Amino acid sequence: MSAPHSLVRLAVICAALLFSRASLAQDRWSYELIPFVWTSALNGQQAIHGISTDVDASFTDLLEVLNFGASLRFAAHSDSLGWYAELNYADLEAEDLGPLGNSELRVTQIIGDAGLSYAFNDALAVYGGVRYQDLDNEIFVGNNLSASDNPSWVDGVVGVQWTPVASQNWLLWLRGDVGAGSSDLVWLMETGFGYSWTEAYAVYFAYRLLDTDYSKDGFVYDMQQSGLALGFGFRF
Repeated sequence: MSAPHSLVRLAVICAALLFSRASLAQDRWSYELIPFVWTSALNGQQAIHGISTDVDASFTDLLEVLNFGASLRFAAHSDSLGWYAELNYADLEAEDLGPLGNSELRVTQIIGDAGLSYAFNDALAVYGGVRYQDLDNEIFVGNNLSASDNPSWVDGVVGVQWTPVASQNWLLWLRGDVGAGSSDLVWLMETGFGYSWTEAYAVYFAYRLLDTDYSKDGFVYDMQQSGLALGFGFRF
């Protein structure tokens, strides 16, 4: 069995085991809804049916590149079990990318994550689930070349989260996951901190790096996407 399919199978097995444990749990559950606003920088290669461009948009280019970025995360957890769902949306447009100097890339992006988690203690947890990506892409090169495509794909992911600080007011975390399926490889790293001044509300600040290597039928998306996010949590 190939590595990508093995990772998908492992993610499904982990999710099934966690779900079976969750169905038996009698712990009290708590919930949190977190809307985020975020920025995103791109670095990599984009190709559509033979027309390609190198993308190198750093943080200094964010105001020119990112038209809009937002996400919404919902999480539920008991003492040890949990589940989560997250939806991210970005509308990007950039010009003069790469060595050609006259290329333009337009991207409308949706990323969805959903899965289950298990906490061994207050500091260490594992999670597994699926990551869905949908891209509506257009590339323009010079006055005569253009191409567009609207691919979507799903990968299974498994990850671990370390939370060295989890006090009544402060939260500090570092998490990472890796997966495959439709992609050759996808991995994520995230670090951030949060502050809660009451039981019901919290603010979060995070940095995230998402790396995706996907190709199919002439479409190539080999891209690192990194950025900062600011969120506000509603707990109940």
